[in-house]
Amino acid sequence: MLLIDAQSNTVVAEKNPDARIYPASMTKVMTALVACEKIENWDDTFTMTQEIIDPLYLADASLAGFVNGEKVPMLDLVYGAILPSGAEATEALAQAVAGSEEAFVTMMNEKAAALGLTSTHFMNTSGLHDENHYSTVCEIALILQAALENETCTEILSAENYRASETEQHPDGLAMTNKFLYRVHHEYALNGAEITAAKTGYTAEAMNCCASAGTTPDGRSVICVTANAWTGEFCIEDHIALYTKYCGSAESE
Repeated sequence: MLLIDAQSNTVVAEKNPDARIYPASMTKVMTALVACEKIENWDDTFTMTQEIIDPLYLADASLAGFVNGEKVPMLDLVYGAILPSGAEATEALAQAVAGSEEAFVTMMNEKAAALGLTSTHFMNTSGLHDENHYSTVCEIALILQAALENETCTEILSAENYRASETEQHPDGLAMTNKFLYRVHHEYALNGAEITAAKTGYTAEAMNCCASAGTTPDGRSVICVTANAWTGEFCIEDHIALYTKYCGSAESE
């Protein structure tokens, strides 16, 4: 795990920050960042296909719920990639932006190199398990930091709820929730600290992980990344404990 003060770039707490991990769906922070940097026309739509959905469903990937033939605006795809962690949304973004997932993954690895990351390598856009798809909590923190410098990415990573545009298939718009943010905002007090953005991940091999950003009571920005939690509940508790202990105010303890 790693907790850093983003203002001064100093480490507040760490344990094995440079150990190789499987990032699972924390990968989607990089997917969203590359997409937000490359999308030129946010009014464009992408027509979802069964060819995208079926293999992901069979791989037990998490899906946002877009369906075959649905015309999805670019912004809704990025929200769909982050809030419900939809793998069909990341594949659609890859095809829309780069023509194929392979070409988009090349962009992700190029962005990793541009950020100076030396222990990160991507094989897909969603974080499905692959031996050659890896990172470290330290480098995931740097990816999240870069994503939060992008206004659109910040808006999406910080959203607790979102309703996608109305489509023929979803006349009321597809509802999405960032369950991690929803829970930390409604169920926990963090001694005055606040978690403002987050992306979780899970695969059997990666176990439960999460990258989050927040603020201390005196307004300092922090970034926290944890990995290898046995359950989603433990993953949330890791973040709650770190923010409460290191980022909360002594007065409110």
